[in-house]
Amino acid sequence: MSAPVPDGRLPEHDVVVLAGGAARRLGGVSKAEVLVAGRMLLDHVLDAATHARCVVVVGPERLARPGVATTLEHPASGGPVAGIDAGLTALDPAHDTALDPVRDAVPGAAPGTASEDRASPGPSSAQPGEPAVLVLPCDVPRAALVVPTVLQALAAHPEADAARLVDADGHGQLVAAYRRAPLRRALAELMATGGVHGVSVRRLDEHLDVVDVPDPSGAGADADTWHDVRTLDEAISGRQTMTQPAPEGAHQDPTLPGGTLHAWAATLVEDLDASADALDIDVLLDLARDVAHHVARPAVPVTSFLVGYAVAARGGDRAALDAVVARVTELAQHRDGAGEAG
Repeated sequence: MSAPVPDGRLPEHDVVVLAGGAARRLGGVSKAEVLVAGRMLLDHVLDAATHARCVVVVGPERLARPGVATTLEHPASGGPVAGIDAGLTALDPAHDTALDPVRDAVPGAAPGTASEDRASPGPSSAQPGEPAVLVLPCDVPRAALVVPTVLQALAAHPEADAARLVDADGHGQLVAAYRRAPLRRALAELMATGGVHGVSVRRLDEHLDVVDVPDPSGAGADADTWHDVRTLDEAISGRQTMTQPAPEGAHQDPTLPGGTLHAWAATLVEDLDASADALDIDVLLDLARDVAHHVARPAVPVTSFLVGYAVAARGGDRAALDAVVARVTELAQHRDGAGEAG
């Protein structure tokens, strides 16, 4: 493990929290808003940014928190590297990586071959005093436990461009600390060879000298599936250990994130090759309630079938879902039927 920073203080740093994209393995819900131990995943992760100079959340505007900047990659759902690029641009608007010379150079040209009236983003222009950029995904609720180790590892290896957390199998994680100048250079090189949209972090790291930081305790575990969510919820809330199974027959509200309904919906989305973008469980439950109240309870499954049919016919995306649900809700609310007794 890297040598600790003198007197235990964390190196100066800014934080980029990646909170965009569709959580398809969670049935298309907003991962940042999933509740773990009574709090949203995003708020757990923001706890790890307490000592940062600046914090930027890369995600939709509804995730905004007081004192925390919010931005979004363009186009949206661009993946983690596009999110890192957007976050760094928000942190350093005067040094927009989109203006870097490598991005304007002839494709295939070596870094530093652009016009001479701009400074090269290479090592010669690095500013040693620049704070590191700490990247945190929104689904690592115990990130605060590993942030000091990652930041201190980068500080203890001045020759490295970045320090990233690796799991017990040696797989690189999204939790990582980057030196600003090398990160700008790597993003610019990717932009010059096709862009950053849809690019994996592995490709970004190929442009950097990266130090691996082991995570023997598993504190960097993320919430990719509802099983992960339940396991983390149990560990953080202290109800059970990480390895202890749920009690037989334990009650759980099936409509809550992590409950039976969301797990079943995620299974159907994957098995039926449906679009997770066209699924919003809360919206559909609200519609079912309106139909049951204004029309009749037996109308709910019939309505659900026809709504799904209409959404698919209109393209199977979120816009289609919103339009169909709005129209059916309007029709139901204007019914003069006998309500639930109909």
